[in-house]
Amino acid sequence: MSRALWADKIRAPQHETVNLCVTAGERADMQLWVLRGPSARRDTVGMLTAYGAASVTFMMLMYALEHRRPAFVAAFACGCALSSSYGFLAGTWPFGVVEAIWTLIALRRYRRLRLDTG
Repeated sequence: MSRALWADKIRAPQHETVNLCVTAGERADMQLWVLRGPSARRDTVGMLTAYGAASVTFMMLMYALEHRRPAFVAAFACGCALSSSYGFLAGTWPFGVVEAIWTLIALRRYRRLRLDTG
């Protein structure tokens, strides 16, 4: 079974007809290329990588500081949520699911700490 979602004929630069069969992701990449030029995908991937690196760095920093006050546990939960969103945006849904679970665990810990410190 083919994973292609659409097929069409395009004209190559030499004016020869070429059959084109692409997946949804490739189609989106082609549309981005047509709209913004060939560097658009690299720019988008670079921005996504920077977002992922920043969110994971923030998450780890908050994890290192969470023994100081409950607010850092809440911030760690936010970092986990940011990392989860990065996982889904990058197409690595298992990472996104695991980080979403860690978000729930951290929120539960924050709630428990807030109740204990009153």
